[in-house]
Order: sequence, then structure tokens, then C-alpha cells
Amino acid sequence: MDNLMLQLMGAFAQFEREIILERQKEGIKLAAAQGKYKGRVHKLNPDQAEALQQAWDEGKYSSKVELAKAFGISRQAVYRYLSRRVVAIQSSRNCSP
Repeated sequence: MDNLMLQLMGAFAQFEREIILERQKEGIKLAAAQGKYKGRVHKLNPDQAEALQQAWDEGKYSSKVELAKAFGISRQAVYRYLSRRVVAIQSSRNCSP
């Protein structure tokens, strides 16, 4: 009998959680439609990101740590911005006939 009660409570908890997630998705969709839900702001605008990539390609900085300090971002952010370019180049190569 106790096992049945626990299973019943678990089923209700799971159902309630699914309802909460559904409402959350609806709220996010509504906020996005109203322009309120835009996600996290990027550290660099597209021009700055291009300047970062160009500075690295031209060898203006000997390390990515120096590059990060010059642009006022973290070292990991430098890796992310540089890897985005590699991904974009690879995807453009895959799309060409």
C-alpha cells in the first residue's frame, strides 16, 4: 500500500513539473515575441570581434592572454571568438559545391 502511495505521489510530481516547464516555454516564447527575451549580451560587437580576429591573424599579440587583456575580455572569450571563425570557415567550405 505504501508503494502504491509513493508511485501516485511521484506521478503527480512529474505531471506538475511538466506543466511548469510548459508554462515556462510559453512565457519565454511570449517574451521573445515582445522583444524582451534576447539572451545574454555579447562582450564584443561584430566589428570588435573582427578586429580581434584580425589582430590575432596579423600576429600583433604573442599570446591569447595578451589579446584578451587588450580587448578587455577573458582568455576563454578569446578562444570562443577565434573558434567561431574557424567554425564559420569550415561550414562555408562544406556548403560550397
